[in-house]
Amino acid sequence: MRWAIAWIAIWPAFVWADDPSLLLPAKDKTLRLQLSIRATDQPPEQAHDAFLNRLFAFFDRDGNNSLSADEAARVFSLPSAAGRNIVMDFANLDADDDGKSSLAEFKTFYYRAGFIPIVAIFTATGADMARANAALFQRLDRDGDGKLSRAELVKAPHLLKTFDADGDEVLTIDELLVDAAQAEEVDKESMAANWSVTPTKNIPDGILSVAPGAVELRNVVAKTFDKNADEIRFRGGNLRVNAFAVDPNVRLKASSEFYLFPFKSALGDKKSLEQKVFEDDSSLAFLAPLVPYADRDGDQRLSLAELEAILDLVVMGVRSQIIVRITDEGASLLAALDENHDGRLDLQELKRAERILPKGQDALARQDISRRLALAVEHGSSAKMFGPLLIVGNAKPVSAKKSASPTGPKWFQAMDHNSDGRLSPSEFLGPPEVFAKLDGDGDGFIDVKESQRVGQ
Repeated sequence: MRWAIAWIAIWPAFVWADDPSLLLPAKDKTLRLQLSIRATDQPPEQAHDAFLNRLFAFFDRDGNNSLSADEAARVFSLPSAAGRNIVMDFANLDADDDGKSSLAEFKTFYYRAGFIPIVAIFTATGADMARANAALFQRLDRDGDGKLSRAELVKAPHLLKTFDADGDEVLTIDELLVDAAQAEEVDKESMAANWSVTPTKNIPDGILSVAPGAVELRNVVAKTFDKNADEIRFRGGNLRVNAFAVDPNVRLKASSEFYLFPFKSALGDKKSLEQKVFEDDSSLAFLAPLVPYADRDGDQRLSLAELEAILDLVVMGVRSQIIVRITDEGASLLAALDENHDGRLDLQELKRAERILPKGQDALARQDISRRLALAVEHGSSAKMFGPLLIVGNAKPVSAKKSASPTGPKWFQAMDHNSDGRLSPSEFLGPPEVFAKLDGDGDGFIDVKESQRVGQ
């Protein structure tokens, strides 16, 4: 069976013709679960439309309610739903060939190019996860009969003796992969999951209302969906819903601080800095791309007010989109055992392993493990960059270990993906020359003390 999703939109009316829908394979039919998404008390398209209004006004430097070719050329690129940058193209922007762009033409251009209110990102279980699942199943299946009996599941905590390398009574994917060479079977169906965009006007089998702090299943056709806690069950699999768990304000504040802190340090008592300062100072070089967009008076200098204005605009832009992340976890034993969905198996979860047995059965065959789909809804851009700005801490992964008390600037904490109190070159999202300058002792990492040197 294959998962599919359908988005329905009308161009260029700037409103959804219908809420987006998930098409889910059941035993005898394809189920349509309509998503009703609200990030605040207003529909997503309203926040998106408000941002485009402000973006247009920001680059309408002469305030005549239209963009000339020169003004349009200053507009920074926006991320498309397909993951590409939408670069301003005045020939396509000026639809009526009158030499200028109206607000309506501006909005039409971006909607057609793929800058839309709701962006869906689809991923399938990776090879490492599939190998870890295979290794986990084989280790539990002590008699090798292709089934997990109640007696075998009761012994699940014994896996810690084999896999738990650091002795923290938690099994991670990395620890399971140590033994994955013995796992020959891989969930190929999950890895080859196919997604399609299929417009449909069919009446939905259910409506999933998603808002911050609230997930509600309603208008359900009899015996199609069953909601239990944060999971929705149906014939064919389970859908786990994680709604707005990521607070965009945290990473957006960190992003702003990443730019403001070194700028304020370099600015001192001056009113502005000329563009040449950013080009000559390697520690400020990452600010140079901002100047052409933020310099509203065209003096080739950047003031604090101008920097704050461009940062506020980008923050509004990031918040104007809602990202729906859909992950096909396949027939995942690890996901079935992972009660708190943190990507790890702790001792208590392993002690309760037998709970995954189907009601009335004493064994579970691999093909009987339910397919799982994870749906996460959050504010923000799917890209690391929004226009000329780096969004610090985007798509921060779950960490196996957390530092006792996070310290350092907010941008440092946001980049510290594994929360170990230091940044590696792969975690640092700024230019390599800035990393080299901050890594004062040359040990290949930026620690908390070194992070305080930004802008010095």
